Amino acid sequence: LLDTSGKPLVEGLKGCPELVKPNLEELQELLGKNLEKEDELARGLKEIVNSGTQIACLSLGKDGALVFGKEKYFKIRVPRIRVENPVGSGDAMLAGWAYGLLKGFELEKAAIFASACGVSNALQKKTGKVDPSQLEEISRKVKLESKG
Repeated sequence: LLDTSGKPLVEGLKGCPELVKPNLEELQELLGKNLEKEDELARGLKEIVNSGTQIACLSLGKDGALVFGKEKYFKIRVPRIRVENPVGSGDAMLAGWAYGLLKGFELEKAAIFASACGVSNALQKKTGKVDPSQLEEISRKVKLESKG
């Protein structure tokens, strides 16, 4: 799993990681272009997948994420919450992806679990903390919108 920016992202992609999780700024820097519309973002994620990565997940903070897999593309909508501390939510999301993929979850279930981990982190005062007792409830509130 790869979550980095700049040259390490460029070099890391050469290893064809199973999952890459850039944010918008990192994706734009990687592709060398300004991406604003959702279809432009999707094309950028498709470029990553076509280069050998299995899953490209563009994290969009409170706006959820876009996930592009070899055969599926969908938008993740996370529930609106009262944010305590968003620092570390991207890392919590990546940890959720790692757990879900390790456990053999289907792509959609792994995406929901990963998103729930990111949301749980944002609900905590302490940085980089996920409350496992919240994950089931948050997961029920995460929505996937199929894009193709």
